[in-house]
Amino acid sequence: MQKHTIPVHLETEDTLVYGLTTKQVMVLAAGLILAYALWSSFPSSLLGLAISLVLAAIPAILALLVAFVRPAGQGMDEWIMVWFFFLAAPKTYLWEPYTSDLETVVVEPRPETVVQEEDE
Repeated sequence: MQKHTIPVHLETEDTLVYGLTTKQVMVLAAGLILAYALWSSFPSSLLGLAISLVLAAIPAILALLVAFVRPAGQGMDEWIMVWFFFLAAPKTYLWEPYTSDLETVVVEPRPETVVQEEDE
């Protein structure tokens, strides 16, 4: 009879490079590519260097936050998706007062809740 190992870490993501998951590597790569594109798009003067440094730091820092920060055990990408769903959901709710029309309401007991009394 052959023995087979059963995986026990089904909720754990696989690591790709240096202990980073595939999602973390992709987010970091996208952030660093965007940072490099912003860094190299300005002229090499002192003012251009300062502007490019500030603009390149923004996507790099955002990529680091999205890749590594996990508030409440959830990744930042999931929190961003929850935030977008919150923004898309309607915020206005219409309240209508309850009007009682007792003459039109007919209450019939459900068959499973009917209790039969026994004659003694």
